[in-house]
Amino acid sequence: TYRGIVDSVSESKAATNLLHVCQSRELSGFTVDPINDVLCKARFDAISVQDGVILDLKTTSGLATRSEFERTIGSLGYGFQAALYTWVAARLGVPSPAFMFLVVEVEYPHGVGLFAMQQEVIDLYMPKVQEAIQLYAECVKANAWRSYPDEVQSIGIPAWVRKGLEEVAA
Repeated sequence: TYRGIVDSVSESKAATNLLHVCQSRELSGFTVDPINDVLCKARFDAISVQDGVILDLKTTSGLATRSEFERTIGSLGYGFQAALYTWVAARLGVPSPAFMFLVVEVEYPHGVGLFAMQQEVIDLYMPKVQEAIQLYAECVKANAWRSYPDEVQSIGIPAWVRKGLEEVAA
């Protein structure tokens, strides 16, 4: 699988061009949030400081298509990651950082998709990033970390599952 993924990425001209531009790999960036005075970190898979490009590698068990990856962005919080990483990069002096995803299917034939996160989407996630930094700062200051309720909770099932079960029972 690993060899197939590497071969597929190598066969993609767009992917190899981006990897050529983003020659700094596995680079950590640290900055102090000026409002909350806490250290913030981003771990860049690949980055070009001079070109202002952040490249994040993702594998998918699904398809590396635009529509499927847009759903993945929403469900796995990749928009939040893009906002945080571009914020850290900008604070470190990267000019107008652009966030790109290199998505590779884990199953043969290991399709490759390349996607540039729209700045509008990053801007929509920025309030969530600031909220998370503020919450982190509060936890650090109080040395108290939020957790799940320490009690037994009643649990049900999602509405779509209930509907399916009720239809079968009817």
